[in-house]
Amino acid sequence: FLRALSATVAPKLATGRLSIELKFRAKGARTEYSGTHSLWYVDASNQAAFVASTGVLTITVAGATNTCTLPAWARYDLIELSVQCGGSLATVVKYRLNSGSVTSLAITGTALGTHATGDVYLFSTNAGQHLSCWAYAAAFYAPGAPSWAS
Repeated sequence: FLRALSATVAPKLATGRLSIELKFRAKGARTEYSGTHSLWYVDASNQAAFVASTGVLTITVAGATNTCTLPAWARYDLIELSVQCGGSLATVVKYRLNSGSVTSLAITGTALGTHATGDVYLFSTNAGQHLSCWAYAAAFYAPGAPSWAS
């Protein structure tokens, strides 16, 4: 399991907003995966997971949710995601495939509350929903986004 310890992440969540960048190479096309896969997980009320067949990403903060639809990708594509959620501000999700142009995703739902602190599991929960990929980066911002997504 990849895990960012609470002591490392907590200072970045001071405003209750999680700003995270994930960069990974998929071991399969999005549609080659089955079921639900986690991007990050603190607990059942603070996580992000997508359904492979539809691409719907559900971001959960303090038990409330926002959704958006991830793009299709091919096996071995490089996916870069930037997500800012919580802190009672609008959720922002941006991505780029294979270092191409940046795309902002349309978010369904209202601003989310305070994101919980705790250990953050990356690309799985602590018990399942594993995303088979090569992870290149997981960065936390307080607040903000990577330069490519600004």
